[in-house]
Amino acid sequence: MRRIILLLLIGFLTFFASSAVCAQVPENNRMTLGEISDLLPVKEMRSFYSKMEPLMLKIFGPPFSNINLKIEADPTGTVHDTEFLDNEQTLFLAGQAKEYLKNKDTDKRHALEQIYGSMLHELSHAQYYYGNKRVSFHPQWINEGWAKASDTLLGRELAKTGSFVFTTGVVYPDVGLMPYFKLYLDPDTVAGTTNWGSFKQNTNHGNVYDITTLVHLTLISAASSTNDNLDFFKTFNNAVYNWVKENNQTDISLEEYQQIMRPLLQGKTIDGQPAFDWYFSNPNSLTKGKVGAHLGITVEPREVVAFVFRRVLENNEYKEKPIGNLPVTVEVLDYKGERIVRKTVTTDQDGNGRVPLPQIEGKAVVTMKASCVADGKSLSAESFYFNAPSKSEKLYGVLVDEQGKLLPAKYVGLLQLKDNLTFDYKNKGVFEVTVPTSKKTVDFDFLGYKQQVNKGPWVRMVAIKIPTEYVREASSQPESVIEVGLFDSSNPSGQSIGKTVKKNQVFWIGAIITGLLLALSVAVFKMPSRPKGTGRKRL
Repeated sequence: MRRIILLLLIGFLTFFASSAVCAQVPENNRMTLGEISDLLPVKEMRSFYSKMEPLMLKIFGPPFSNINLKIEADPTGTVHDTEFLDNEQTLFLAGQAKEYLKNKDTDKRHALEQIYGSMLHELSHAQYYYGNKRVSFHPQWINEGWAKASDTLLGRELAKTGSFVFTTGVVYPDVGLMPYFKLYLDPDTVAGTTNWGSFKQNTNHGNVYDITTLVHLTLISAASSTNDNLDFFKTFNNAVYNWVKENNQTDISLEEYQQIMRPLLQGKTIDGQPAFDWYFSNPNSLTKGKVGAHLGITVEPREVVAFVFRRVLENNEYKEKPIGNLPVTVEVLDYKGERIVRKTVTTDQDGNGRVPLPQIEGKAVVTMKASCVADGKSLSAESFYFNAPSKSEKLYGVLVDEQGKLLPAKYVGLLQLKDNLTFDYKNKGVFEVTVPTSKKTVDFDFLGYKQQVNKGPWVRMVAIKIPTEYVREASSQPESVIEVGLFDSSNPSGQSIGKTVKKNQVFWIGAIITGLLLALSVAVFKMPSRPKGTGRKRL
């Protein structure tokens, strides 16, 4: 009996001790805005923050300290010069202040939008102030990823209340489809640097921000309890706070960060992989790229952009130097592989060659290609894109091979869904599925190859990678089998395209046979009769 009591006492003390070690962010911590430079719209910024703060507590949880954030302005700098001062709870807005002062008298609403957008992002960073020092994760994609996820979720919530509306009448942009295509760009071209800012070619700078935003949003939704309760953000922040408090250290290296993340992601999966492995294999995790000339191609709202730069190693830092005044050939091919556009353009001083995005009817995948010669080396790049409704929270996707190249568009006809879900669209290389918010994963089957895909409470696009042996099997399938699986919800019959084709074929064959029989019967009816008495007499 004494032994049992002793074991219970040891267990209780162990539990108590572990609970004491796992410190949580104090619930009463708050961030307030201190002195704001009179070069900035002080009244409007305070009003906007009053709408932000309740949502910050809901999404992020309380900040790591009681923060009284001072906001200064430096209108002589660029966006890259925006910074937090060491050992002070002070934010310097540089390029944002410059843009505000430039536009405030001619287009005040637009000028305010830029300030509000900066507040969403920079104050997301500020929540990590531990005393007078901000917690910083290294490399930079981690730091920016959490801030971008936070500002996106804040903007999403504010848009629902009408608190953040652009001058165009469009609410703050929700998670969009277009950035997802950047996840499938060549990692060595897109990433390849530890630091960003002025170290990145400008189009590539946008690429890495979009990628880290989507990676962290996907992680949050996959690791949270439900799509209606994105609680992983708070779980993560409590774990970071506990680590900082234990180690009395605000700079967190990659190895230390992985130690924090590993237990949090234990047993979690993303797209069928262990969540830890998925997260740390995203394109931005490649921070040491190949030096030399690089060419990439991506899509922006109205343009296809080919970008060229030279990566160099200076003082142990990888940097991207734009290559301007360089001829680059851009091609766009439709889902059948037929050329829509082929144009040679010259890159500008930022290393960008731009071609208007061609009109693409409906949801159909297109391939974008670029080629050039830089530093005596032939370069090529390839990516893909398709249209979809801008305000959608569906799951979209394409099929690619093990090298990331698009499979023949018709192969989507072989893709099947599990769990009583149905396709809204499956044609021209694209599939579309409406996923209930209560459902966090979708299971696909391609000729026996199974792939699970995660789906959060916002739009997502995924390229399902099909192993080589299943691609070979697909190539041996009869056309009739593939066609039966194609589906277009705009088809008035509501049936698969393959079935409609077969039905039409049967109809026309029947119609032709009926017409021939009718013509034959008319011909027989009109045939002249033999006159009586003219027949051959029997001998």
